[in-house]
Amino acid sequence: MNDLADTSKSAYKTQNSDAMPVPATSVKTEGLIMSDVDPVVERVREKLRLRSNTGIKKYGRTMDREDLDTVAWLRYAQDESLDLAIYLERLIANYRLESNDGR
Repeated sequence: MNDLADTSKSAYKTQNSDAMPVPATSVKTEGLIMSDVDPVVERVREKLRLRSNTGIKKYGRTMDREDLDTVAWLRYAQDESLDLAIYLERLIANYRLESNDGR
């Protein structure tokens, strides 16, 4: 059984110098060789890593902090969710204009 949490160098290969390490194992399914790694998940992981690096550079700290209480964290999450709602509303409006369906 593969332990995907194992991050030792022997269990991972790197496709290029800018890529995230990916497990070097594969599984055989109905005659096809499939990677244990979901490429969509790996792209999200890379975006999270880059976003974290940006935040550390901008704010000089990680998210592992003790200066905020639970309500403060919830308010930050709410603010981010409200921003997402605004972005989605804008995209919906653009789609309506482009498709002229009025929905």
